[in-house]
Amino acid sequence: MDQTRFKQILSTFVDSVDQFEIKRGTLVVQMGSELISAELRQRADGLFIEEDGVQHRAEQWIVRRLAQLDLLAERILSSVPSVTSFVIPKADILETINESPLDQVIESDSAVDGLTNLLDRRPAGTCSVIYLTSDAGEGKTTLINRLAHQQAEGFRKRQTDWLLVPIALGGRPFLRFEDVVVAALMNQLRFQRLYFDAFVELVRMGVIIPALDGFEEVFVETSDGDAVSSLGTLIRQMSGDGSLLIAARKAYFEYRRLETQVKLLDALPDVDVAFSRVRLRRWKKEEFVTYAILNGIREGARLYSEITNRVSEDHPLVTRPVLIKRLVEIAQGYEDFSFIASIRPETGEFFLRFIDKILEREATQKWIDKLGDPPSPLLTVEEHHQLLGYISEEMWISKAGVLSAEMLDSMAELIAESLGKSPVIARQIRERVKQHALIVASSTNRKDFLFDHDNFREFFLGEQLGWHMLKGRPADLRKLMRVDIIQEFTFDTAISLLETNQADWIGVLTLIHEVARSEGPSSYVRENAGGVVIRVLERIGNRNATVEDLVFSGDALQGRAIHNVEFKRCYFRPTSLGKATLLNCKFIECEFERLEVEGASSINGVVMGRGTVVRTLGVLKNGEASEIYEPRRIADIITQAGFATTDAERQLDLELDRATTDPRLAMLEKALHAFQRSTQINRGTFRLRLSLNANAFFDQVFPDLLSSGVLEEVTKGPARDRFKLGIPFGAVVDAITRSEGSYERCLGHMRTHRKV
Repeated sequence: MDQTRFKQILSTFVDSVDQFEIKRGTLVVQMGSELISAELRQRADGLFIEEDGVQHRAEQWIVRRLAQLDLLAERILSSVPSVTSFVIPKADILETINESPLDQVIESDSAVDGLTNLLDRRPAGTCSVIYLTSDAGEGKTTLINRLAHQQAEGFRKRQTDWLLVPIALGGRPFLRFEDVVVAALMNQLRFQRLYFDAFVELVRMGVIIPALDGFEEVFVETSDGDAVSSLGTLIRQMSGDGSLLIAARKAYFEYRRLETQVKLLDALPDVDVAFSRVRLRRWKKEEFVTYAILNGIREGARLYSEITNRVSEDHPLVTRPVLIKRLVEIAQGYEDFSFIASIRPETGEFFLRFIDKILEREATQKWIDKLGDPPSPLLTVEEHHQLLGYISEEMWISKAGVLSAEMLDSMAELIAESLGKSPVIARQIRERVKQHALIVASSTNRKDFLFDHDNFREFFLGEQLGWHMLKGRPADLRKLMRVDIIQEFTFDTAISLLETNQADWIGVLTLIHEVARSEGPSSYVRENAGGVVIRVLERIGNRNATVEDLVFSGDALQGRAIHNVEFKRCYFRPTSLGKATLLNCKFIECEFERLEVEGASSINGVVMGRGTVVRTLGVLKNGEASEIYEPRRIADIITQAGFATTDAERQLDLELDRATTDPRLAMLEKALHAFQRSTQINRGTFRLRLSLNANAFFDQVFPDLLSSGVLEEVTKGPARDRFKLGIPFGAVVDAITRSEGSYERCLGHMRTHRKV
């Protein structure tokens, strides 16, 4: 480290530059009420700081003395929740693309070790972004907390030189990254030593790695008001150095909708950024039994057998830690495991029965009116559902995963009044709600409360959605659907409630159309209405139905059985037809962003009517997925898959002139898609990804990409064999989409975006 870099870092720790001075080898720094005086020594091997007769490297002095990261390690150990009965999950690891050009997944028996090894690399000159992914309730947060404890303990013992700092994003919308980080440091960790700029410098130095937990669940606003490129803004602030851990349900490069990826990729600064992923595997018998034994269930294997005698071994009840935790808690009160019969995990309502079992224990054992004679439950199980439903709805409408203690008290009073409870009972409900089995205090602010897991919040929101539909409340439905895109699990819960109460499906369909028609095309309501409608259509049997002007989310048709439905002016986000059954359906003036045709589907009597457009077709050829954009080929392939067309001339034309895609376009697309996981690509990576076509690519395509400015050589130092995009990634996607199978047309579109 030289003096210029040292001064730059030092300036981020003080209120203003006049609070430190370096003169004639003497350093004086005013840190709050503390005045630090030291001597600077320039040696052949770097800059040293001498304080109280002891010399330290400048880097170590910043870390230990100025930033006081030893204290931060203590705060992490005391403030971040730890799990005593931790079970090490297994994981699938996808290295950066330059390490794994063929996207080979490495199986690891320890997600802790695999993730630690990735984070410990901290490559210089590269911003390393590691995604930790899994479905909800499969242990991302628990793993982050475990790793944070492990690193803090090692840092304290001088066994490691970096800390993992958990930063919970879920449930705290409309915050800038600066506010999120500072809130985590001050409110959760009680650490007030660092400004945000100082925190970023420590990340750049590699001594702090932020773990952003729940990244896809919030709408993070950046300093310039742009909410799309929040991650890109953070990487830009890091100037291409340091590492980030992001916990999400999906890594951005797993989204099949390229427009989603473009928003991030085009927001990245002109630095080297490499992405990798650790995907947690679902638990199996080994993890289930281990967890049960750690929690006092000696016959964990028998408990597992009792459940898997009735459900498959991949059922959520035995694979998802969040449910296993609750299952074991219930099992602790039963020696014979007889409670399993009442949960009925073999039915589609297993989650409802599971929740009922938890609430039954709350109602009969904990929420008791001890002032009454004889003592009796404060709320019935059904009333517990209502209470938690109102809480989840309030969180959803306010776009926050947390509620203040005052708001929770107010909601308890409102529900008590609506249920006609006496003042004595109402007071006890208000006192108990913050100790509810499914409600916990926030780790960042003990005066805020949230559901013990997002699944519980989504479940009770689904019940509220279901009740509004069952009781025909368009205004309440509109209020819920306007907020944001509702999770799939929430829709499933709502439909399950409607099934239990034998809803009139045609009536529900009419109600949802009424709600959707009252909103504009850009409203969330139309996509949320699509989420309800696609599930209702499976349940109306063979009755005819018409669906108009709705938006359907990703994979809306996958695995669905839909008969006798006419879709008009509907918009479909990328969807697969895998295991779908479509019978006597018609699509008129509809648009598909991307359609995947798979052999496992059953398509009979389905017409792609006038005005219907498929923008991109995904096909599987020789075990490899590819994209088709040329309209003639798209029409040809979907016709072969079983779709019919009402355009006789076009159908005849397909038979006479079946266009083929230029092989150079396929090579170009495969090469440029490598930039989805890294901003800079090695020549060797291109060669491995193109495999047998590598020589043809370098002879026929690569020179065109260089001469047209689509690729630029990274010329600094020894990295002359590395290349970056010379145009925005969005321009690449747009050019491929508009190419219609023509390599020259694609290259022409790309040239229009060339930097001048």
